Amino acid sequence: MEPAPTLPVPSDGKPQRWDVLFLILLAASLLGAAYVGVLAYREGVKTETTKRTGETLMEWLAEQAAVRGTEAYPHVACAARSGATWGACLSHVLGEGGPLHGQRNAYTGEAVRILGACGGADRSVAGHMALELVTPLPPGAAVPFTVGPLLPQASIEQKITLRVAVCELDGSAIRVGETEF
Repeated sequence: MEPAPTLPVPSDGKPQRWDVLFLILLAASLLGAAYVGVLAYREGVKTETTKRTGETLMEWLAEQAAVRGTEAYPHVACAARSGATWGACLSHVLGEGGPLHGQRNAYTGEAVRILGACGGADRSVAGHMALELVTPLPPGAAVPFTVGPLLPQASIEQKITLRVAVCELDGSAIRVGETEF
């Protein structure tokens, strides 16, 4: 004789304990994914705001390049004259009436600073800008130009080529562009 087949136990239609646990885990996973998406969006907005600030500086430098050698140039600290240094011009650019006066760092909320370069492991530079001096080398050189930090004592008597970059959250540089000043 064969044993009688077992019939399934009838359910009352309510979810079992494991079903409830699965639904809770599923809801927590969806909420976690949504939260990570919101955080990524906020960081992206900060990065885009920082790039726009860098573009503002680059546009201002490009506009000033054509007129800073004239007699009626309004930004005396940045004029192409004997003894003019980048440090004095930088104070004007960031000071009252300058193009970046009132600009805030999107990551920290403090005033924007212009650095010589973004630091590799230094995360404190996030949201700030870097200006690098592009120096052309003589024709026939293996490399057409060198790039170095724009130091405060650097002369701005003649036109110079600048590379504008903004510092990302991890300290790396996002290049905005190059312009003459």
